[in-house]
Amino acid sequence: MPEPLSDAVLAVLGRLLRAEDPIAAGLRAQLPHTRASPGCECGCATVDLSVDVGEVAPVEVPRRDFASARIEAADGTPRGDLLLFVEGGYLSRLEVSSYGEPINEWPPPEEVRAEAR
Repeated sequence: MPEPLSDAVLAVLGRLLRAEDPIAAGLRAQLPHTRASPGCECGCATVDLSVDVGEVAPVEVPRRDFASARIEAADGTPRGDLLLFVEGGYLSRLEVSSYGEPINEWPPPEEVRAEAR
């Protein structure tokens, strides 16, 4: 059952959507109207996102995988990647992949190295 976004998910999304452009701003406006549910059976932290489309407008995005980031440990060692997906103009999935052990908890924001799109 979908639940409100956790503080950890909000922090990761904040890093991925920090660009000051109209697309990122439009997607940030969706956050208060977004809920999350488990998105993977492997036990990783991936979540499916559902936006109350009656409360906020869709955003035209250039590609389905709107934003990505690398997860790096404090010593700079890469731990995995993050991908933020948008479908039909709405946030749809926040996916985490690992380079080793599954990442089953969201990384702290300082470990998220967002890449420009």
